[in-house]
Amino acid sequence: MICEFRIDGLPTSYNKAFQIIWGLKQCHLSPEAHAYKNRVKMSVPATEEITGTLKIDIAYHYDFYYKNGKLKKIDTSNCDKLLIDAICERLGCDDSIIKERQVKDYHNDKEEYVIVKIDKL
Repeated sequence: MICEFRIDGLPTSYNKAFQIIWGLKQCHLSPEAHAYKNRVKMSVPATEEITGTLKIDIAYHYDFYYKNGKLKKIDTSNCDKLLIDAICERLGCDDSIIKERQVKDYHNDKEEYVIVKIDKL
């Protein structure tokens, strides 16, 4: 295994990760997405130089339900891109080397966090 780490909180959805300034024809990372990427980068432990292809396991832990009992519509697959981009920036590699990905959601009504495991293929 290359590394395993925990990140507090859930990533910003990729749909909400950008601020578009139509008048200037510019697109910027939102402050929330930028803060999450920085938190991810601080959580990733230092590793040796990455070579070859990788496999990543992502486990999202969060409360599936609102207080009224209705199911939350959290699309964690839409959160993967921001998370993986931040991890690869920290590791100094391109995210195209990730060739296997496993994502699971776990119910946790106490706190929100993500566990990431990275291994070579």
